[in-house]
Amino acid sequence: MLNPFSALTSKVFGGLLILSLVTLGPALLITRGKLADARETITALTDWQTEMVDAVRLASNNPDVDKVTAKAQVQEMGFIRIQLGNAINQQNAALDEMQRQSAAALEAARDAERKRRAATQRAEALAAELRGRARIAAPADDMEEAVRRTQDELYEAGI
Repeated sequence: MLNPFSALTSKVFGGLLILSLVTLGPALLITRGKLADARETITALTDWQTEMVDAVRLASNNPDVDKVTAKAQVQEMGFIRIQLGNAINQQNAALDEMQRQSAAALEAARDAERKRRAATQRAEALAAELRGRARIAAPADDMEEAVRRTQDELYEAGI
């Protein structure tokens, strides 16, 4: 028995198959092209990852770094950089303080030198005056007074 719909059904299915191939063919080609692009991207990213791991290995001077431990190694280097920056800031602050103390000590030394010179000048003036007094004869009572006055003057001069 012949089914009149079977010929029509097979033609419809055949037409649908051809329509599907015509419609899906370009889509399959586009998908295949995108798949090739994705593979290239994955290859590029893998190469980049390898370069980054090599760079971390070199920067950290740690030959055991691999793609699993690279992130932790970068974090550790960041932590070390922060510590180093803090240490440098503390050292710079200490150097600044030492410079301030040095400047203060230098000023104190200059001040002491000025005072020493002034005391030396007073002592030399007093010595000249005493030499002048030594040439003049004086009564014994006046001598005791002169000695006390001279001692007071020497004391005030810082000698």
